Amino acid sequence: MSEEFSATTLLLIRHGQARASDGSYDENTPLTELGHRQAAQLADALASGTRPVVVYSSPYPRALETATPLCQQLAVRPSVDPRLAEFQLGTGSFESIQQRLDLIVWRPEHRGVENGETLGEFSARVVAFCNEVVEQHPREDIAVFAHSGTIDAAIRWALGFSSDSLWQHEFPLATASITEIQFWPHGRIRGGAPRYSVMQRIGDVTHLGGLYSEI
Repeated sequence: MSEEFSATTLLLIRHGQARASDGSYDENTPLTELGHRQAAQLADALASGTRPVVVYSSPYPRALETATPLCQQLAVRPSVDPRLAEFQLGTGSFESIQQRLDLIVWRPEHRGVENGETLGEFSARVVAFCNEVVEQHPREDIAVFAHSGTIDAAIRWALGFSSDSLWQHEFPLATASITEIQFWPHGRIRGGAPRYSVMQRIGDVTHLGGLYSEI
């Protein structure tokens, strides 16, 4: 029988619905009332089922606010990591940012804003985070509160896409959704693939019930 190696389970959670009172949407945008309700329901679901031992969060308020109810139930403090911040697409109203032509930003050298990081640089920092946490937490369940772009980059990492590969697809990730990846950083069995991942679920919202919101 082949020797099996240890895996880490990543629970990648998109923040709850967020919107500022003036309609703006940027790195400081907080959760809406619905977003706070989503965060509470998410915490109840995770605390009563899969209980993560560590919680990581993007530094953005909407991610930290989503993480707070779970951290309170688990009696842990979130580890804030700037590598989980969203790819910059500029500031303005949520509607104006939504109307950006996504196909303009698809090559690794493309930038979302002038003088901002490239897609390749963004991908590389997310990859660095993922590689680090799976080494630090073998056989553990890890909750990561972040953003749709960050989670897209993490899925690409799990599937073996390099940081300099083209961005020609995306994943439907509603607010407060859960993407669960079981990852073996050194392969699943001796003699098998050098790294291995199982996509347990992508953008799961069954825990939200009537609190579902795409944005």
